[in-house]
Amino acid sequence: MNRVILIGASNVTMAFPRLVNGLGTAFDSPLEIWGAHGHGRSYGTWSKVLGRALPGISNCRLWKEWSVAESDPRPRALLTDIGNDVLYGHESPQIIDWIESCLQRLRSMQAKIVMTRLPLASLQRLSRLRFTVARRILFPRCALKFDDVIRIAHELDDRLTSLGEEYGANIVEPLGHWYGLDPIHVRSRCMNRAWRHILQAWFAGDPPGF
Repeated sequence: MNRVILIGASNVTMAFPRLVNGLGTAFDSPLEIWGAHGHGRSYGTWSKVLGRALPGISNCRLWKEWSVAESDPRPRALLTDIGNDVLYGHESPQIIDWIESCLQRLRSMQAKIVMTRLPLASLQRLSRLRFTVARRILFPRCALKFDDVIRIAHELDDRLTSLGEEYGANIVEPLGHWYGLDPIHVRSRCMNRAWRHILQAWFAGDPPGF
């Protein structure tokens, strides 16, 4: 049984049907997909969006319920959408602790890990006005200023890259043209290209179905 673990927030949630359909064509044998994601999801604390509350990913049921037979292939795992916690007011050392907790567990599963960096190319094009509008819509409780978010994002991305290398993850940098006015969500017209780029390390060549 092939197993895929999809961990993230709104980008995974919005693309989930596309990911299921695409990954379903990628394997000859049966495929089981595990997911820990959701709009605005935090890696470490409870979050609530549109009336739905979710626990932090590092403490969710996935880790308790995971089981796999020794004869099964190595699972493939994706860690993405690592940035919401900046807008929730958490500093990079705390976020890195949560990510490392996930990486430790994935390593114990012998997972083939793909991890995305923060969308810095998109953030570099972000004006203060666009930042303010996006913050009020996506993270209305966030009181951080533009300069603070950019500083923490760059610091987190540097630490994230080093951590991913330490755990043997395939690290993928999001491309700036995937994003439009919304600086953190991949545009619908770019989703296939984006996921093909992100997941190609799991396969020999481009993933089928994208």
